[in-house]
Amino acid sequence: MILTKEDLRAISDIFDERLDEKLDEKLDEKLDKKLDEKFKKELGPIKEDIRIMKGEIQGMKGEIQGMKGDIQNMKGDIRNMKGDIRNMKGDIQGIKGDIRNMKDDINTLKGSVDMLNVRVSRNTRRLKELDLSVRNLEYISEKRFIRLQDGMDTVEAILKMNHLIPC
Repeated sequence: MILTKEDLRAISDIFDERLDEKLDEKLDEKLDKKLDEKFKKELGPIKEDIRIMKGEIQGMKGEIQGMKGDIQNMKGDIRNMKGDIRNMKGDIQGIKGDIRNMKDDINTLKGSVDMLNVRVSRNTRRLKELDLSVRNLEYISEKRFIRLQDGMDTVEAILKMNHLIPC
């Protein structure tokens, strides 16, 4: 068997192709290995940061749940205050009715003016006390509403900082 130049060239080309394939395979293996090592090395701190952030988020979620509970408590307090205010308004209406009755009595019982003046002053004092109580309740309600709003603003800011709601 005699090999011609063309046969030798063909054999050489085949060897070159196989050598190139083998070299490419080895190069790919080494590159893959190096890339895997580099990714592991560089992703490790990132994974740790993500784990820490998850822990912080869980803590924030707990705080938010606590704030939600506080808000629910405040809402309950406000509902109770509204009920108290309604009751006081009813008391005020009752006192106003008493005053009307007193005026009628004054017109019919002019002889008992001193006694009626005492009742009027007592009822006036009660009205003032009730008015002060209503003002105090309104003031307290307003303060608690402002605290509630501040809490809600804080929650919103935290959620925005953590990109849990759109900015």
